[in-house]
Amino acid sequence: MSEPAREIFQFRNNNFARILDDDILLTITDAHRRGKKFLLERENKLPIIVTPIAIETDFLCNRQYLVALKQRDLMRLRVEKISAVNITNDDAEKFLIAREKLRKIILRVQFSNSDECRLRKKILTEELPCRIIDESDEKFICLIETPDPLQIYPRLWKFQPWAEILPGEDGLRERIKFDALEALKNYAEPV
Repeated sequence: MSEPAREIFQFRNNNFARILDDDILLTITDAHRRGKKFLLERENKLPIIVTPIAIETDFLCNRQYLVALKQRDLMRLRVEKISAVNITNDDAEKFLIAREKLRKIILRVQFSNSDECRLRKKILTEELPCRIIDESDEKFICLIETPDPLQIYPRLWKFQPWAEILPGEDGLRERIKFDALEALKNYAEPV
């Protein structure tokens, strides 16, 4: 590669590596579409035969992963570590998605008038997978169902103090209380 060409690809969030992975990703997609297994070769590892399930992207690390099935075991493999993919004539293994157990979080949301109520409902439903289950003149109760309550934990801070997490098995109410007390310890003494 010439020096000017090398400079184009420098510091571009690994996009150069992504270009090299395109052929592998296309072959994986083709095997998935045709319902076939493929032989996968990786750096310094023995080749294995797998069934493709999905391609996941981790945007924080700027990496792509192949989710594959090998004899009923689910694997997650980094795409940039795959050196070659060859589709076989073997039919893909059947993969049944087990429904994840959803955990419930219940919020009590206070409001003072109908406009505030409508606005808070809009904000919540756009931000969280929730539904209103009860409503009165000055509050409504909404239910959030999620497989991982800690995944939505940072977003719940946005709705303080008008949205209160009610006690439940999820432990988020206690977690927010603990985090708030820890923050107060750090800021209670003057600097």
